[in-house]
Amino acid sequence: MKKLMLIALTMTALSGCGGGGGGGGSPSPIYSTTTYNGTSVSVAYSGSNIGTPTTISTGATYSESVDSNNIIKAATFTAANGNTATFNVANGDTIVQPTSGINGFVNAAGTQMALTGWAPYWGWSYQSFGVWTNGNTTGQVSAGSAGTATVGTSIPTTGTGTYTGKAAGLFGNATTTYFVTADMAATANFATRSIAFSTTNSVYSPTLTGTYSTAGGLNLSSTMSYSANTNSFSGTANSSGATVLTGAIGGQFYGPTAQEIGGVFAVKNGNLGYIGGFGGKR
Repeated sequence: MKKLMLIALTMTALSGCGGGGGGGGSPSPIYSTTTYNGTSVSVAYSGSNIGTPTTISTGATYSESVDSNNIIKAATFTAANGNTATFNVANGDTIVQPTSGINGFVNAAGTQMALTGWAPYWGWSYQSFGVWTNGNTTGQVSAGSAGTATVGTSIPTTGTGTYTGKAAGLFGNATTTYFVTADMAATANFATRSIAFSTTNSVYSPTLTGTYSTAGGLNLSSTMSYSANTNSFSGTANSSGATVLTGAIGGQFYGPTAQEIGGVFAVKNGNLGYIGGFGGKR
């Protein structure tokens, strides 16, 4: 797996935080640091082979530091299993914006990478998600969803909520690794505690800033559920291609009264694997 093909979209600068900044020159000092908690899923990889995913677990964290201009200067992504990627421009690491609303992270050694969405760009106030890696050709890749989770008893119990947003991840087919982005939609039936989830318009590219092509076979669908007064939903996700990838999907509501939603997924079939996250608001 090439170094710049190790990590895919997207985790975030959350509410009130700015976009990425370069790693050169004399970096301005850290102004504030915020840590968010959430869920994650991790898999081992070797080359372009993405392994069998672990269980989706709570305990993931995302810590972000900004300067006085709200420009990200440092970030740490940690999965529940301890897989961590850390970046700091003061150490020669690079934080850039390869495309509008996207922050890319690469450490000076090129052994840790992350690519994240900028939450204010997408209009999110309470959450975001992303994927990060450890290692050049072998290691672990993790997807996480983090933010300000809704208290279980504050999730609505009647009506429905329709969420729209983005999903993205890393897809491997044993020979090539691809970056994937997609549109996400989820409809929560708060009375039955079920969530109809889908992704559409999936596109992918073998390079981070290359041309993205249609990848309809990676569109996902799922019906997730959760228990009363409990903010943790889960289900089984399936891809729409001729070869169906299947695996776990789960996440949480975010905001005081479930204004936003986020989670992670990991699906697989043979030597095909796809791991990523999603987030949206209503």
